[in-house]
Amino acid sequence: TSKSSINLEHRARSLARKLSISSVAVVDHWVNYRQRFIRDEIEILPDLIWVSDKIAKEMILFSLPQLNVIQLPNKLLSNSVEKFKSIRQSLSKNKNIMPAVNLLYLTEPIKEVWPGSKQSSEYQALYYWLSLFPVLIERKLISKVNKVRIRIHPSETIDKYDIFLKHLESINLSASIEKSNEIESSLAWSDAVFGCETQALNIA
Repeated sequence: TSKSSINLEHRARSLARKLSISSVAVVDHWVNYRQRFIRDEIEILPDLIWVSDKIAKEMILFSLPQLNVIQLPNKLLSNSVEKFKSIRQSLSKNKNIMPAVNLLYLTEPIKEVWPGSKQSSEYQALYYWLSLFPVLIERKLISKVNKVRIRIHPSETIDKYDIFLKHLESINLSASIEKSNEIESSLAWSDAVFGCETQALNIA
């Protein structure tokens, strides 16, 4: 499910209800539970929700207590953790450097504008993160000299954040687009990971 996806799943639930077919929704986030089932002010709930962790189950039952929610094992997470450990071992990197030197930012197409800006929220989040560098450095969470990689969400174009990268270059901050196809490789390189409303942070 998604709050901002195309309406395919919404139409499918609507059709399933009309045909008396049970529908199951898989929820992999901790935000926008009710909103993801509403399109054009019409709410169509599934008959069953699958989640992969205890927090999601508790939060869904709080916001949608009438629904039947089942928690299943998070195979994606456990497989990613094992792959991450293997890649880290091959890199001979036993632990993160602190203050962090290698910084990874995970983008997410939020597709909405938060109050107080004309930029879409994913850009707001990036510039907000950048504005906190002095605080992060002062608290010795990140180093004064950093290497930054931006890992672009699979649904986004490779040049979407070129303007942000040019801005980083203008303030003498070394940055590049993460080239690895595997999230685990990106995480294995990193000392600290940042992002906004992305499931990849759960893996981090």
